[in-house]
Amino acid sequence: MAVTRAQVESVLIRRASMAMAEVGMDALTNTGSNADLNDPIASALMALGYTVGNITAVTTADLSQVDSDDMRAFLDTCELRLLETIHNHATTMVDLYVGPRKEWFSQFALSLAKRIQSLSDSLGLSSSVGSESINANFQTHGDDTVIPGGS
Repeated sequence: MAVTRAQVESVLIRRASMAMAEVGMDALTNTGSNADLNDPIASALMALGYTVGNITAVTTADLSQVDSDDMRAFLDTCELRLLETIHNHATTMVDLYVGPRKEWFSQFALSLAKRIQSLSDSLGLSSSVGSESINANFQTHGDDTVIPGGS
């Protein structure tokens, strides 16, 4: 079962388009030229022992090496690397507290970490992505505006 680069892109975008869009990655192009998907595809090929002519421009010819028995592992490994890349972008998203307003941006990274761990487990791999958080709770100096009844 030979696959094309465009088919692999379609599968990856179907699996992770919402997360890709959240961090500003191209979640639409599935014509075989999506630059944001080169690394996940090349990484998966190499992880499964295949060669890549150019890691920054993976071609359908590179994908023709993938044995049909390896296709599921290949696609899952592509997705894993894609999610790790998205997680790396998402680690700059922090929670925001302004008076009574709270926005939990770090929940996206935590959710990704869980998906990555689950996919790593199903592939029999260990994940390097953790669910650490940074507390940037700055001390107040008494000059803050206090909103009665706010939390």
